[in-house]
Amino acid sequence: MAKLFPTNSIESVTIKENSTFELKGSYAIDFETMTFIKNPDGTVKILNSYDAYIQWCQLAIMTIRNRFKAYTYRFGREELNKELNKEATEMELARITQEALMVHPNTKSVDSFSFTWKNGEVYYKYRVNPVNGQSKILKNTQKVW
Repeated sequence: MAKLFPTNSIESVTIKENSTFELKGSYAIDFETMTFIKNPDGTVKILNSYDAYIQWCQLAIMTIRNRFKAYTYRFGREELNKELNKEATEMELARITQEALMVHPNTKSVDSFSFTWKNGEVYYKYRVNPVNGQSKILKNTQKVW
């Protein structure tokens, strides 16, 4: 007679907390024209690992999560609820930005948010603190009303 319950055992997996994540370079993108940046000789400019990480942060914030099949469900940010008041919008933008960038293994923290409101748009700055490397202030704009 066939056994009704599996007799397999569960394997334990040990994860090293000190595991290193190797950052690699990337092709440079001009986010205003959404084209590759080229060197004087016509080749595409290649970024070092730090600049590639900063570019990844910018692209992640520009991309709405689950909108494009080319990206995994973890890449990008949530869409902002536009029916919130000013204070709630600022809190939500900070949360959305932090959650989007903290999925990268090189992100240590995202903080120091500042917001400026003008003509139905909010301009905001924040500091990205990588595990290895220098902190960087990034800027974004969000149409709200």
